[in-house]
Amino acid sequence: MSKGFLNIITLIFLAVLTVVSLIIEKNILTAVDIKVNKLKSEYEEIKNENKELSGKLEMRLSMQELQKIAEEKNFSKPDKTDIKKVVFINLND
Repeated sequence: MSKGFLNIITLIFLAVLTVVSLIIEKNILTAVDIKVNKLKSEYEEIKNENKELSGKLEMRLSMQELQKIAEEKNFSKPDKTDIKKVVFINLND
């Protein structure tokens, strides 16, 4: 084989190798991008759940604080018969 022919074969091999490498790299980047988007979605779900749970915790702590104050002041829970409905009538209409 001549040296020129060997050089052409080497160049073709390098060109094919470069194209194959670029295709593999693109596939890897696509897979990584899909994984990143999935993780972002999971993060948003967890962040929203955390916000909801924080609100519930604050409400529960507030209720516990109110119960503690009521017990300190000897308040009692009213019976259903003790609860009265109040109706407001707007006389300006």
